[in-house]
Amino acid sequence: NYRMTEFQAALGITQMNKIDRIITARRRLAANYNKLLENIQVQPPKVFEDSNPVYQSYVVLLPEQMTPHRQKIIEQLKEKGIETTIGTWNMPMTNYLRSRYGYKEGDFSITERVFQQSITLPLYEGLQKADQSLVLEQLVLTMKKEDKKP
Repeated sequence: NYRMTEFQAALGITQMNKIDRIITARRRLAANYNKLLENIQVQPPKVFEDSNPVYQSYVVLLPEQMTPHRQKIIEQLKEKGIETTIGTWNMPMTNYLRSRYGYKEGDFSITERVFQQSITLPLYEGLQKADQSLVLEQLVLTMKKEDKKP
């Protein structure tokens, strides 16, 4: 039963009244992240010409040498109060698709690389520019720390 309840409909209507404000804030914050990332070896999201993303999330790619350390970076940032997560999932490597269609590592090499490098940075309407600077400062420090490990 996938029918919407009256409560869900009422909640959805109130959320839709805020949608323009939320999208505007997310776009402003994404633009700030883009600016802050200009001199950092972290790749911001690729935005194609004639597109206007709403930035449901802000997924970046870590430098390739950081891929073995991504989970540790996420954990260390969490210890500092910064919530990050894996940015995108390699869907063909999920148990269901592997068993259903026989996909194996190497079948989607670009998807695998993006999965290994991606991390989602905090992005929400109330996020402040100072918080974004702190997020990236801590990300860079954490990457440097991990890069020095043998």
